[in-house]
Amino acid sequence: MSELQINEGLKLQKCDDVVSRKNANDIIVLMKMDDSSSFFKINGVAAEVWDLLSDGKSVKEVLDQLEGEYNVTREVLLGDVSKLITQLVDKNLAVTA
Repeated sequence: MSELQINEGLKLQKCDDVVSRKNANDIIVLMKMDDSSSFFKINGVAAEVWDLLSDGKSVKEVLDQLEGEYNVTREVLLGDVSKLITQLVDKNLAVTA
């Protein structure tokens, strides 16, 4: 895993070779358009976080929205969102903006 420092001002952008599609079950499939034919599935809150980050929202804006929707502390949300962001960056699906 990378040593990515996540803070509330951080923004992500998807990598140029990544395409995302949402299916009828609200599962998002992220596909790398390269020779590897790799794809990744995310759902639930992770899919919601991907949508928000893909819309250019900062980590703070994502946390603000999720905090109002779920009965969990901001610290837990930040930990979960940070873990997802780290995985997205490690898998070359997104980069910090």
